[in-house]
Amino acid sequence: MKTNKCKYCGAETTNALAFFPMTLIIKNYEEQKLLYNNDWERMEKEMSPEEFDALMFYDQLLNTIEKGCVCNECSEKDSELYNKYYDTSDEFELMYCDKCIQMTNHLNGVCQKCAKLKDDLEEPDLPF
Repeated sequence: MKTNKCKYCGAETTNALAFFPMTLIIKNYEEQKLLYNNDWERMEKEMSPEEFDALMFYDQLLNTIEKGCVCNECSEKDSELYNKYYDTSDEFELMYCDKCIQMTNHLNGVCQKCAKLKDDLEEPDLPF
């Protein structure tokens, strides 16, 4: 069986290639974001330029995905931190829409893309 290196720690893994953020979730940066309630304007005013730049760089890495392999240990650690710092409710989830056959955001079982298209196409109620 072919092995690959974990993109985060370099350990050998047989896990398949997939798309992952460029960095694992880092507790210290997440704590800073929570401390400021994700208020980026306030962070920029109250943090030193170096601290703010580092936090922005981390946030960009966390929100940029690339193809790679991740070992089970890093995956478990990241999942644990994700569940701690991010909302994991089922209220809003990604699903495939039966009508538009694309992965799209669904809220309470309604495809938001199709609902918007329907709203845009509906004729307004006229007074006569």
